[in-house]
Amino acid sequence: MHRTDFYLTDDGDLAVSNQGDVALTQTPQEQIKQQCNMRLATQRNDFVPYPEIGASLQRLVGLPNTKNTAVLGRKLIERALCFDGFVPKGRLKIDSYPTNIDTIVFEVAVPWGIREYVNIQLEQILTL
Repeated sequence: MHRTDFYLTDDGDLAVSNQGDVALTQTPQEQIKQQCNMRLATQRNDFVPYPEIGASLQRLVGLPNTKNTAVLGRKLIERALCFDGFVPKGRLKIDSYPTNIDTIVFEVAVPWGIREYVNIQLEQILTL
């Protein structure tokens, strides 16, 4: 059975439906993507009721754009999505690549169903 959740804009604000009500997620994929985006955009200890939620990707700011920095980013993403069993650790797929001297893109494939994935692309800037 599909649970619904409040639908959030890309900026994290509550979305409003055409009828003027708070919008709800329409599909399981939307709900999964929204939950992942919230976990990836949040810093640990920022969400008081659940201090363990968050990727803390700000830790990458100031680091050089190297393979080691990308590995650290992938570990932070994996921890944020898998620490409580939200995503099965062995099924999460994360790829990363530099797009310029101070930016890394992380492509995250979150399992949904048996063979399907919800794809999320996350750009992390390494400079202030």
